[in-house]
Amino acid sequence: MSSNKRLVLPTRRIGILSLCLCGISLVLAIIFMTCGKGDLAIIFFLFFGVILLLITPILLTFVTPALDRKAVDSYVALLSEVRTSAKLIVKSISTHSQPSMNRAMFTVASSFDLTFELPDKKRICFKVNEEVYNTVLENDEGLLMYKEDGNQRWFIKFQHR
Repeated sequence: MSSNKRLVLPTRRIGILSLCLCGISLVLAIIFMTCGKGDLAIIFFLFFGVILLLITPILLTFVTPALDRKAVDSYVALLSEVRTSAKLIVKSISTHSQPSMNRAMFTVASSFDLTFELPDKKRICFKVNEEVYNTVLENDEGLLMYKEDGNQRWFIKFQHR
């Protein structure tokens, strides 16, 4: 099942827009300098170019992750739901560390994965939250509900019998 709608995340849009605005401010500053208005060019570039260069990382770090999640949720809501019988064959937890915001420390995160086998023997894996992970056991059989678009799948629910 493939959707005709293409998902473009706000993070990408904001990054591209910010780079374009920085480029435009640099071009305008160069034009002002060639016209003999060097002081105005420096002020213009500092105001628009540098301010945008400072604000963009803040937007990309703190504002857009919430916008990205909302965009993905809206996109997934448009997809049709797949319902099939399935058997949970593998539960796994992987732990990894990643730099924290201040780069001086590391954050340890766990990822919870469930692998299901469908009636046609095809296996599909989903990342789930810890609560879902703890409510199922290996070899549980039941109804698996998920959404998919191409090779991407989003877990909805598993009702074991």
